[in-house]
This record gives sequence, C-alpha cells and structure tokens, in this order.
Amino acid sequence: MDQEGSGFNFQLKPAGKIAPFKMKPSLSRNKRLKTKGGRSNRFGGLISGLGQKVLGQTANMGLRFLRKNYALLQYTQNNIKNRIDLTLRWTQNLDDGSCQSATLLAYSFGNHLELFSVGTLNLGGKNTEFGSILNYQWMVGLKYTF
Repeated sequence: MDQEGSGFNFQLKPAGKIAPFKMKPSLSRNKRLKTKGGRSNRFGGLISGLGQKVLGQTANMGLRFLRKNYALLQYTQNNIKNRIDLTLRWTQNLDDGSCQSATLLAYSFGNHLELFSVGTLNLGGKNTEFGSILNYQWMVGLKYTF
C-alpha cells in the first residue's frame, strides 16, 4: 500500500529463496569442538593457542543461509516533521521459526549533519538461524556530509 507524496510505505512480501546450504561440519561435531576448544583455552600456553584455533574454526559454519524461506514485513516513514526517517523491519524465517526485528532511526540536524541509530533484535532457539549468534545489537552514529 503506497500513498503518493506522503512518504508512507508499507510492504509485505516473501523475501524469496536463498541458494541451498551445504553444511560443512555437522552440528553435533561442531558442538563437541566448541566444548573441547573452550576447555583447552583455560590451560594457557600452546594448548590455549590450539584451543583458540579450534574455536575460530567453529565460529563460521555457514549457518547464515541455513534456511531458504523468509517473509519480510517493513514499515517506512520518511521526512517526519522534515527531520526524522523511520524504518521498522520484521524478517521471519519460515523454515525454523526464528525472526529478526530491526529499527532504523535517523534525525537530521540541517543539510549536513545526521544522527542515526540501528537496533536489531534476534529471536529464536540456539539452533536457529537468527537465534544462534547475537541476541541483540545497537549502533549509534553521527554522519557529516559535505
């Protein structure tokens, strides 16, 4: 639903399919490696270095594209009182039930300076795409353009 000239934008659409995922190590093998790497990290010296190397290998299993069916709901309102831009976004993983909520907010201080904030909340179990790494994230920044 769009309204011309108002800056109001509401979207609901399937986000499509992502290329099939080929899992490198199995989840159970990865869990064992994390456990053993974490234990060896406590000893210090050479064993600690080896433990850190093992933990580094388990950090990226390719889980980012583990599933392939998503739904996206987004609300955008620009130029609120000629200063504020707002975007609310909900991404639902239809395969594992996890989801991600994001809020983007920007406030303009004239033609050159903008304060912005991005907040992300990931919901889902430990073995889901959005729930597997970060629970939440918040970034704040100041942008100056010439």
